[in-house]
Amino acid sequence: MQDIDECATENGLCAQHCINSIGSYSCGCDLGYNNVGFFLCIDIDECYTAVDGCSHECRNYDGTYVCDCPDGLLLGEDLHTCE
Repeated sequence: MQDIDECATENGLCAQHCINSIGSYSCGCDLGYNNVGFFLCIDIDECYTAVDGCSHECRNYDGTYVCDCPDGLLLGEDLHTCE
């Protein structure tokens, strides 16, 4: 019996990554995204969930985030702390 690579056709209908296995497959998402259902990936809002670690302001972007500082402060080398 030969395995069918479901990922070979339309990426297995996965939004981002298709991982083939013997007799099956699964979908995966890039860093910064969560699987929803089996096929979809949605952005994780790191600012809303407070996992960003920013000392002041956090700006969420698709798949990532950046820390920002108020006027008069600069973002430090750790890219999270305003100095």
